[in-house]
Amino acid sequence: MEKVLKLFKRDVKTSRLELCLISPTKKLAQDFWNIIKNENPDDFKYISFSTDYLKSLPQSEQETFDTLVKECKESNTINYAIYNNNSLIGFTKIIYWKNNATLEIGNTWLIKSAWGQGFVKEIAANIEKIALLEPTISRMGWQCFEPNIGSKMAALHSGYKILKSAPDSIKKDLLRVVLVKPLPVVR
Repeated sequence: MEKVLKLFKRDVKTSRLELCLISPTKKLAQDFWNIIKNENPDDFKYISFSTDYLKSLPQSEQETFDTLVKECKESNTINYAIYNNNSLIGFTKIIYWKNNATLEIGNTWLIKSAWGQGFVKEIAANIEKIALLEPTISRMGWQCFEPNIGSKMAALHSGYKILKSAPDSIKKDLLRVVLVKPLPVVR
C-alpha cells in the first residue's frame, strides 16, 4: 500500500488545476472555511465533509480544522486542496483499497462557482494517468450519492460503470452508488 500511496504524495498539476497535498493547519482550515461559510448548505447535501459525516460541510472554522485532521489520519488516503488560478475551490482525496486493488477518487467537492466546468473529470483523468504507473492498481473507483446527478454523470462520462447501489451506512436515507473503471492489464 505504501508504494501505491507514495506515487500520490506530491502536488498534482492538471491543465487548469493544482491539487496540493493537505497538511492540517489552522491557516488551511481558515482558507477552507472562508470559501464554504457562505455557500448554501442545500447545494452540498450530497457530500460528507465534516467530522461526523452527517453534516455536508463544517459549521465553523474549528470544525473545518477538525475535519482536515480527521481526513488526514486515514492511513490509506491522500488528501488534496484544489486550486484554480491560485484560488482554493475545493477538496478531493484518493483512497487505496488493497483488498481489491482499487484506487478510489473520493469525497470530491467544489464551491458552486466551480461547478459545470469539467474540473472533476480533469482531476479523475490526471489521477488515472498516475495510477497507470503502478501495476498493482487494477481499477479506479468512484462513489457518490444516487441523487447527485452531476457527480454520477462526471463518473459515467469518464468511463466508469455502475457496480452497485446500496444504502449509505451513515446517511441511511440515501443510496450510495459505487462505480468502477478497470485499468489496462498491460501498461
